[in-house]
Amino acid sequence: MPPFPRSTVHSPDLQIDRLFPCPGERDRARMCETSRSRVGWSGTGPAWGDCEARTGMLAVRPIDGTSLQENLEEDMAFAHVNRKGRTYYLHHRQTRAGKDRYVFARTLGAGALDEVPEGYEVQENVNGGVSLAMIRPQLITDLEEHAVQSAMAKLPLRECRLEVRKNIASVFEPDRREADIQASLDGRSASSPAVARVLDWVAAGNFRPVVRFILDDKRTRTFHVERMTYRGDGGWSHPLGWGKIADLAKEFLPHVGKESFYDLY
Repeated sequence: MPPFPRSTVHSPDLQIDRLFPCPGERDRARMCETSRSRVGWSGTGPAWGDCEARTGMLAVRPIDGTSLQENLEEDMAFAHVNRKGRTYYLHHRQTRAGKDRYVFARTLGAGALDEVPEGYEVQENVNGGVSLAMIRPQLITDLEEHAVQSAMAKLPLRECRLEVRKNIASVFEPDRREADIQASLDGRSASSPAVARVLDWVAAGNFRPVVRFILDDKRTRTFHVERMTYRGDGGWSHPLGWGKIADLAKEFLPHVGKESFYDLY
């Protein structure tokens, strides 16, 4: 029989055995928590294992084989889950010039942060890329952004995405179109497992920019529009027109996804 009464604390993530040299430690153990789940107290019940009896020592063995430090670091680190379901952790780096730099990584490492620094915000682009940027005044108004979204909603551009950064509003089209995939499935039901896998593959695809509206004059709210070109090295075209963003969206967005798009000069 051990020299002190044995009790076992149970958690879905941790296996903990402890020998309590005084009754007061029982009460303190009742308050024990982890950030992932509350650790319950069990004076009876089956123990998950045994550990070496050391007075006042806490023996912790995570069930998945990782160290306690790894579990705690993962729970405390700031994480962002992007639209593709991938988790990114925020880290702090320092440049050679001594300036702060913030990056997101798929795995935890040195310099992991537990919160977003003041004055910064998390940004995610249409392809799921995650970054940290300084909070700046919005140059394109909500009304102007809504005007482009409304024009897209009235067109067969359901799969396209709008991204607003600084003074540019860009329209992206998917590199995997659901309509094109559906046409090749010979009318098979979407409930078919094979079809469902194909549609999941389409949903996980990326987007490429096709049209963008650039704010030229903040006072008059004048924009110009450009389209993506694909000849030679490709790239953005010269300005195709100037005006209010709502008018430009109505004029140029109907060409996206059509042969007439390549005739815009």
